[in-house]
Amino acid sequence: MTGRSRAGFVAALGAAQIVSWCCLYYSFSRFVLPMHDELGWSLTALNGALTTGLLVAGLCALPAGILIDRIGGRTVMTAGSVIAAVLVGYRLLVLPDPAEFLSRQIGVYLAAAGAIGSG
Repeated sequence: MTGRSRAGFVAALGAAQIVSWCCLYYSFSRFVLPMHDELGWSLTALNGALTTGLLVAGLCALPAGILIDRIGGRTVMTAGSVIAAVLVGYRLLVLPDPAEFLSRQIGVYLAAAGAIGSG
């Protein structure tokens, strides 16, 4: 990879990270009050779930980096995508009305946030 193409790659990767964080992390502040009103959960519990997801993501970062170094990024990223797809599929197939189920199960919500963080 030449210096010029490397700079373009790094710039594109940086832009993708900014958009990803904007969509996944910063947008949570737009949803937290409607979730509080709809589900009746405390703001502490809702923001605690976000924190749980970020904590799990941080804890998974080093092992994921080691796996990427050992077996390659494609395999690790594909495995993460498959895990995420299975979790979404489970939610769609098993939980008939997730809002009703989650409104009674804050622990499930926290576990889901942790699972998302691991992906």
